[in-house]
Amino acid sequence: MCPATNIITIPESVRFFFSDNNHTLVTEFDRSITPPPPFDIHEVVSFFQAKRNAALCKMDLFQFMAEAYQKIWLPALDGRFSLQKVQDLSLANVNDIFSHTAIWKDRFHALSWDFASNRIKGAQLRASCYVSGIANDFRFCACLYVYMPVIGWVDEAPHKMHLDDCWEQNDAENSEYCLKKEFCPPISGKASLDISELAEKTARALKAVNRYLSAQDDS
Repeated sequence: MCPATNIITIPESVRFFFSDNNHTLVTEFDRSITPPPPFDIHEVVSFFQAKRNAALCKMDLFQFMAEAYQKIWLPALDGRFSLQKVQDLSLANVNDIFSHTAIWKDRFHALSWDFASNRIKGAQLRASCYVSGIANDFRFCACLYVYMPVIGWVDEAPHKMHLDDCWEQNDAENSEYCLKKEFCPPISGKASLDISELAEKTARALKAVNRYLSAQDDS
């Protein structure tokens, strides 16, 4: 049985968002600025009620993903990496990587944070959670990036990073190491998300990355 802390309730608005074709409809509607003609009072009221529901969905999605993110990645740091404070984020702006606007700005609904290596000065890890959708099958996924001073973003093969077979490089961006989709738990039609196996895999991944960094430091 999974510990209760590894089971995260998926808010009703988020379940609605990731069901049927609602994902596309809600995101497209959220971009609407003015109510449609002929500006009947009832249509105007309905329009802004729907805008309110879209805004609530956005905040619920952020809270859900932020809770999952913290339970997946923070325990995996295990003294090897340090949580960066907002003022110390040298590689990104917090609003671009971890906010209610960040999870809404693209189709992956990603949250990320940067962590400093405790082994190599200037080396950083960017850990992310995101939603991957194929047709109407949405899955909760994870990926990571490694930054080295002088070198920049690392793009070596996963096995050279000591990552196991659960991880692969993104074909479009070699510096992104993604958990393979078959290991990402589904969220479509689910009332809750079990992050137990996901947390185990991210913990192993950060141990592997630390081994890679240690090898670079010793070379």
